[in-house]
Amino acid sequence: MAEASPKERIKLAAGNDAEQPADDLETLRRIIVGPEKTRIHHLEKRLDESGTRADELSRVLPDAIVRCTAKDQKIARSLQPTIEESIRVSVQKNPEVLADAIFPLMGPGIRKAIASTIMGMIQSFNQLLNHSFSIQGLKWRVEALRTRRPYAEILLLNTLLYQVEQVFLIHRKNGLVLQHVVGPSVKFQDPDLVSGMLTAIEDFVRDSFNVGSDQSLDTLRIGSERSIWIEQGPKAIIAVVIRGTPPLELRDRMADILGDIHLTFNQALDEYDGDAVAFEAAREELRSCLGTEFKASEKKTSPLLWVISIVLLVALALWAFTSLRLYRRTEAFLAALRAQPGIVLTGTERRGSRLLIFGLKDPLVDDPTGLLSSQYIRADRVDYRWRPYVSLEPELIMMRAHSMLQPPSTVTLSLDKDVLVASGEAGHPWIRHFYELGTATAGISRTRADNLIDTDMQALQEIRQRIEGVRILFPLGASAITSDQEPLLIHLSGDIHALGMLSKQLDRALGIRIVGFTDASSSETANLKLSQGRAEAVRRFLIDNGKVNIAIMAVGMGSTSVADDGTDEHLRAGSRFAGFELVNDGGFMQGKGR
Repeated sequence: MAEASPKERIKLAAGNDAEQPADDLETLRRIIVGPEKTRIHHLEKRLDESGTRADELSRVLPDAIVRCTAKDQKIARSLQPTIEESIRVSVQKNPEVLADAIFPLMGPGIRKAIASTIMGMIQSFNQLLNHSFSIQGLKWRVEALRTRRPYAEILLLNTLLYQVEQVFLIHRKNGLVLQHVVGPSVKFQDPDLVSGMLTAIEDFVRDSFNVGSDQSLDTLRIGSERSIWIEQGPKAIIAVVIRGTPPLELRDRMADILGDIHLTFNQALDEYDGDAVAFEAAREELRSCLGTEFKASEKKTSPLLWVISIVLLVALALWAFTSLRLYRRTEAFLAALRAQPGIVLTGTERRGSRLLIFGLKDPLVDDPTGLLSSQYIRADRVDYRWRPYVSLEPELIMMRAHSMLQPPSTVTLSLDKDVLVASGEAGHPWIRHFYELGTATAGISRTRADNLIDTDMQALQEIRQRIEGVRILFPLGASAITSDQEPLLIHLSGDIHALGMLSKQLDRALGIRIVGFTDASSSETANLKLSQGRAEAVRRFLIDNGKVNIAIMAVGMGSTSVADDGTDEHLRAGSRFAGFELVNDGGFMQGKGR
């Protein structure tokens, strides 16, 4: 019902006063205090009704737990004793509920631990005894094949009295493993799993058969060959895994060791919080329980054993001889490989029958297969792991220089420390190539060719001498070439063609300058014109009748310095000629301007 407003309450009060007159003070009190009394009444009602209060608390409790857990662990620590007590009461009241809940997790783990432990023990013995070749051993193997049982199992049935394989020291209150020792060649699972298995089995037996706390499980058999003996103490338990049938004295020994442990580690057992370091000293006492005892048998030497022993000795001797021979051959091969120029060994490795060789190898060095055949080593049993590098050994430097320079057969290359020396005869292009690329070879810093003859320059000098030695003679006052001079010019054209070829090889701009001369019988102007005509006539003849591949220019020089006194006609005739000069770029341009 909606609460009345102040104005309505005043009207209501006024109406009541009209019907039943009352004191004004009482009316005012109801107006002022009335709403608060109504609220207090509703609050008291909510507090008194537990159902209403529970509904309100259930709406905020989950969120409050989440926020408190995110902030700190106080609520977890507060609830822990209650939860533990609830579980304890539940187990006391009906343990089957908790057992059924954890059985899907504990059951497979326990079965797997037991199976793995037993199979590991059988496999270990089978590996140890797999090479027993006595007559009796062969009989047992036949029996194992016939019965389809493992050979180790048949062997143990016939030879083993008992073997203590593992010893566990377990805290009685919480079932945790304090120490665990194992016999030699025994495979085992996680000791905590085995301890949990024993605790679970003991609790199961006690709960299933209503056994009192003063009674406990002392023997557990696994198949027909393996058993677990358990010795209970007030604070700790000793459990031993045994194969075969041990003597009863072992039980007394277990009781003595357990008593000593309680006496020595009494306080540590009371204060145990999960850290088993304090019980390391108990390992020696626990290890004293480990032991194996076999049936006494009369030892006889089998003839087959003698045969097998001799065969093994012969095989061992043959193997030793073969290994020693291979070792010596391998060392000889490695020594030859280390002496090979361009190869640096950094390591070797044996992988079975294969030899791995690591090192550096110059690309110019051939694969060392020939060294293998010389030592009678199979090439397919050697693997190389080469890394390329440039060797600075003289042999490799010369190989690299020959490969790069390709010298002609008339040139001999040699090495003087870091200087490459060339001697002999070669054309000008190769000599230029030698100077340009000689120092590009690794290990060479300079080149020298003091005794190297440039055959192109030598040919140039010879052609120059022949060309400049020719003179074309002319009659008095004439510029035409006579028939007796034409053979000289035809022969000269061959030398000029060869000169053009040399010009290309030498990469030089060579040319021919034809110089015309006269005697002093005419005026200087006439002589200059006549000499120019004679030079031009020679030039035209060479161009028209030869394979000219070089620049030719004609220059008239006028009269020679020979005096014209009219006394020596032979001398004057010798001054009427055209001669030749070999010029390069500079000389040609100089002559062209004359």
